[in-house]
Amino acid sequence: MKYASARRSAAALLVTPVALAGLAAVPAPALAAPNLSVALQTQFDFDDDGADCAVTFADNAPSKSLTDNGATVTQSWADTGTSVSDGNPADITDVAASTSIAMSATPIGAAGATIKGVARASASARPRLATSVCTAYARAQSTASGTFVLAQPMWATVSAQGSGHGAIQVAAGSMDGPAAVLAGDRGTGTATTLLSAGPHIVSVLVGARATTVGRRATSYSGSFTVRLAPLGEASPVTGNGRSHVTLGARSCASNTVAAGLTSKVRNAKKVVVKVDGAKAASFQGKKLKKRAFTVRAASRSKAQVTATITLRTGRTVSVSRSYLPCS
Repeated sequence: MKYASARRSAAALLVTPVALAGLAAVPAPALAAPNLSVALQTQFDFDDDGADCAVTFADNAPSKSLTDNGATVTQSWADTGTSVSDGNPADITDVAASTSIAMSATPIGAAGATIKGVARASASARPRLATSVCTAYARAQSTASGTFVLAQPMWATVSAQGSGHGAIQVAAGSMDGPAAVLAGDRGTGTATTLLSAGPHIVSVLVGARATTVGRRATSYSGSFTVRLAPLGEASPVTGNGRSHVTLGARSCASNTVAAGLTSKVRNAKKVVVKVDGAKAASFQGKKLKKRAFTVRAASRSKAQVTATITLRTGRTVSVSRSYLPCS
């Protein structure tokens, strides 16, 4: 897996085929259970562009496995090495790298799930002499890659943020077009896509690079979240009018949102319900009694439902709830 170069930008909705290499080869039987299978890894790369310089270092750490059981899995590793000139044994460059990643995933089911984590990478390349013929570099990466299975279509929202000198790349979805974010120094990003039922990939990479001819010591830390949400999922209800009007679930089958007037609505003069700012229902007079009703919501759009209640005292209260699209 190659390092994704850092960019000083808010977000780039891009994921390279190289970053997802190997994930397409996961055999179908491996996706049966659990619903998510991810390998957490720490990776190092010490090298030298000098023709007569040799680099020695230890091996990378073994990977750790993550499933959607809610438990946090942590992997960390540190390594050091040297780059030595063949013509001058005193010409030594010390290279070092350290990485860590902690990640968790709630059970993936009909109610959706959350995959989240934090990761860090640091690298350094420091020559011992004032002038060196070697051009050494150190690269550190914390990665997570694997697959998950959806029993039904869901929305996937990928968000990431990072700070330092490096990059964080996060992707989730199909191999052909996942939701992906690439954030560089002090970068943030968010991307959303609709996922079909079936197998999908998830990939995380946090990296930093140091070199003797550039920045000799770097570090980067990032956090990320992949939120899997059912079609039409509702937000928490807000507002001071919740005791007068209830806002229930969105039905993707009928393209409606369930609502209701409570018994306290008898203290009101008028109730107006709007969907995305357009009037969808109105109640006054004898209609102000406990009752259930529905309002229409377009299938392909988010829906913001707001009920404004004018009380007999002249005071106005409201209640609001938002819903994800159904398609």
